[in-house]
Amino acid sequence: MAPTLTRCNGSWAAASPSSESSLDAAPCSDDNTVMKSLGTLEADVMEVLWSATPEPQSVHDILAALSGRAHAYTTILTVVTNLHSKGFLERTKVSRAYYYSPVQTRQEATSQALRDILASSEDPAAVLMHFAQTVTPEEQEALRKSLRKRSKRPR
Repeated sequence: MAPTLTRCNGSWAAASPSSESSLDAAPCSDDNTVMKSLGTLEADVMEVLWSATPEPQSVHDILAALSGRAHAYTTILTVVTNLHSKGFLERTKVSRAYYYSPVQTRQEATSQALRDILASSEDPAAVLMHFAQTVTPEEQEALRKSLRKRSKRPR
């Protein structure tokens, strides 16, 4: 199974999925707080919401976007409620329904997950160097451009 995004102590990380329920929590590696990870259905809901951004989506909208799979309204309602309580989603009440939006873009969440992986390593520089050896020429160029822009900014 592929790694999933997780949120621990207010930041995002990548974690390997377990055979446990997607709604179960596992302890964070560094302390006794709780790490809440995305299960398969939660990840599917996040994909729907990221794809719909910037338009907030109701449970009915999400259910329609997941039309290829048979899910009950109450199941999706439970999933978005849990994602909201985990800090992945914000919600706005319109009439009697809530509309949900991701707190971070897909790119921001992925970037934060990479940052958390580096932070959790005993040797972040070594991990970064090993990663840098695997980047494609296009990724190298994107990194160069970004680092040049960053070095030109006043601090």
